[in-house]
Amino acid sequence: MPSWPTVGAGRAHQSYGNLGPGSIAILSGLFSFGPALMSDDYKIYVDGGAPATLNDGAGISTDCATLREAVLAWQRLTPEQKIRATVKLIGGPVYTAHQIARFHYGTKQA
Repeated sequence: MPSWPTVGAGRAHQSYGNLGPGSIAILSGLFSFGPALMSDDYKIYVDGGAPATLNDGAGISTDCATLREAVLAWQRLTPEQKIRATVKLIGGPVYTAHQIARFHYGTKQA
């Protein structure tokens, strides 16, 4: 099974199990671009101060004081966990990994 290079945690590489090169390319594209590269139509505008819950995809939920805190915790997950994890705004929608990567804090400019 191929190993793909990663950054951080002192690891030179990490295996992605059953994920093939195509899956890795999708994951890389999903998590590598920044807000500056997103078109305004692609962004999901959210209130970063709203309370939220992170579900790690394995059944463990963590209540967070703010959406920003939940997203920071989501960003610390491994790629395998990120793709399964969700973030739920208290009293609002549940967001998947594809949507979390599109978050933009603030209000949409008219």
